[in-house]
Parts: sequence; structure tokens; C-alpha cells
Amino acid sequence: MISALCYIFVFLVPIIVLVTDMKNSRFTKIHAYQGLVFGGMAVGYWILFCVCTFIVGAALGGGFIAAAVQCVLWVFAFVPTALGLYFAYLVYTKEQVVLPFVTDATRGVFKDL
Repeated sequence: MISALCYIFVFLVPIIVLVTDMKNSRFTKIHAYQGLVFGGMAVGYWILFCVCTFIVGAALGGGFIAAAVQCVLWVFAFVPTALGLYFAYLVYTKEQVVLPFVTDATRGVFKDL
């Protein structure tokens, strides 16, 4: 259960796992590291999304069309949240899962896995 929460509360739960005795479980430790990497990716996505939304709004020159396009674009702001919920579901229902991009990035950042 705690491993699944690492993908929903992406910075809080993984840090709690890594500073307490829960890090002794290899399964929980792996998902805590992956939760941190996923959180970093989500923050990067959100920054890129905000910049792109601003550029699209500026390119359209403001007005009704720009506002309508930006309202539609905000649907994509929830992509990291939806992915986090999906990853949490996968971890909760299966033993060990390989998450696309996240597992490879985690192995690249943290060598002790």
C-alpha cells in the first residue's frame, strides 16, 4: 500500500519511506526511488506545459480564440496526475512492475537498485 502512495504523493511519501525503517524492504525502497523520479518528471512536464500554454496564448494574440484554446489545453495539465494514479494502481495490484521511462530513469539516477 505504501509503495502505491509513492506515485500519488510524489515527494512526501518517498522521502518518509527513505528516512524510516520502511527502506529495509527492497520493494518499497525501489518504489520510493521511482516515486521521486516520477515526481521530478512531473514537475518538468508541468513547467514545459506552462511555457507551451503561454506561448500558444501569446501566438494567438489573446482574445476569445486564445482563451478557448488555452481552456482546452488545460486538460493536458492533469496527465501527470492520471499517470500517477495509474502507476499506483499497477503497483497496488501486482508484485513488481516495470514502468515505462520511469524505471530506466531511476536505474540511471540511483545506482544501488
